[in-house]
Amino acid sequence: MFAIEGKGVGPKRFLAPFMSATQYDFWARQLGSTSSWDRCFARVLSRVEEANNTITLRLAPNKNFDGFLTGQHANLTVVINGVRITRSYSFSSTPNKHGWVEFTVSRDPAGLMSRWLFDHAHPGTVLEIDSSFGDMTASTFTDKPLTLLAAGSGITPLMALLREQVEQGMPRPITLVYWVRATDLLCFQRELTEIARNFKDFNVHTVITSEAPNQRISAAQLGELGVDIGGSQVLVCGGNEFVEQARICTVKDAYSFHAEAFTPPKAMAVNEQEQRFTIELTASGRSVEISNQHTLLEALEQQGVAVSSGCRMGICNTCSCMKTSGITNNIDSKAGDADSNSQIRLCVTRAASNLQLAL
Repeated sequence: MFAIEGKGVGPKRFLAPFMSATQYDFWARQLGSTSSWDRCFARVLSRVEEANNTITLRLAPNKNFDGFLTGQHANLTVVINGVRITRSYSFSSTPNKHGWVEFTVSRDPAGLMSRWLFDHAHPGTVLEIDSSFGDMTASTFTDKPLTLLAAGSGITPLMALLREQVEQGMPRPITLVYWVRATDLLCFQRELTEIARNFKDFNVHTVITSEAPNQRISAAQLGELGVDIGGSQVLVCGGNEFVEQARICTVKDAYSFHAEAFTPPKAMAVNEQEQRFTIELTASGRSVEISNQHTLLEALEQQGVAVSSGCRMGICNTCSCMKTSGITNNIDSKAGDADSNSQIRLCVTRAASNLQLAL
């Protein structure tokens, strides 16, 4: 029975009178299957070391997987010490006929999820994958040249997009500039060298910031590397500071500019004096007191309130919920939102009054 891994309505129709979706999923896990009533579970097929503290995991999702576009992200979920932990990761692979997907993960000493994946995700391990999201895809490409600017693990979605262009025969000139702190952190070196050897319209430059005289991206640095931004489609991925600096030094001359940051935007300064507010959680009937010095997600987690989250930087909307009363501030804006019955993203929002949330 649990060998059935598809979405087919037949098995569900016959089983529905006898078990719930939760029971089905439980017994599927007990029998070692990734089958699920309606959730997407995926088994790790392989694990490859890409660089120091960086691995690529190849996963086989069950047939509930909705697919993805090259350059997108998905939330991965695992249970750590009895708690469901969800974080967002970029696909490093392109869609393929075999159905497997790949994620390239760098171990962050402060990252609970990345440490768990690095230490525990081996062939046979089962993870959960949510629907894909993100709009940095080839759907926006024109015939103009591409300039890809990657910092650290920002290489992941850009590498996927590069691989897609290779599969299509490199239909447009591409330049990749890749910044890392040290040489042993460079990912995909052999593959990038091979692509450059096979396609004359592809150029790759690496910047080792611990050795470079100019560590931060700048127009002067790009000029020294021989990178011509003029009229190109610029795609940027890295930390928020890198993305903003890349915007400053390229957007004026670029044909188009598209960026994604894997760290939150720099938050506006919190109020000098701490204020505490009461949050009524209308769905659970709980009431908690929190500080305005933290985002709502952080504050609720500190109070032991389990909240689904993913990217934790306002992109994936996993922590989005309905605010039915009160005033909130976005972390990168001084404007207060006093509208009732409005959707807020808990990871980038602070309380500015007592609140009611549909949690």
